[in-house]
Amino acid sequence: MVSFVRKGLLALSVTIAASAILAVASAYAATGGGCNLSPDGYVQVCISENAQYWIVPDAYVSPYTTNCQIWVDEYIDGSWSGDSGPFYFDGGGHFYGPLVQATPGHKYEAFVSSLICNEISTAAWSPSLYT
Repeated sequence: MVSFVRKGLLALSVTIAASAILAVASAYAATGGGCNLSPDGYVQVCISENAQYWIVPDAYVSPYTTNCQIWVDEYIDGSWSGDSGPFYFDGGGHFYGPLVQATPGHKYEAFVSSLICNEISTAAWSPSLYT
């Protein structure tokens, strides 16, 4: 009977510990995010939260582009927080903006402030991501 009680207490403590971990993890759970396609279809601008609770702004550029440069910016609560670029490339690609640690209670957005390919210029916003 004593061994049964010990197992029961051990199971209870594991359950409580797992619940505490889930409560901490869910504090950073994001809603929204995703991708938007620029009006001309050359770039898809995205924002997401990865498994390590980093906000990931990124952009996918059409493979049918040549002689390009791109900047990927990040905005937190509507204010510019940094950028990555310019990146120079031919033939499309996947480009990341600056990563920031997710903090509860904020709005994050990615913005391609300039994609210039063969003198064609476009800009686009991601959807908003909320933590």
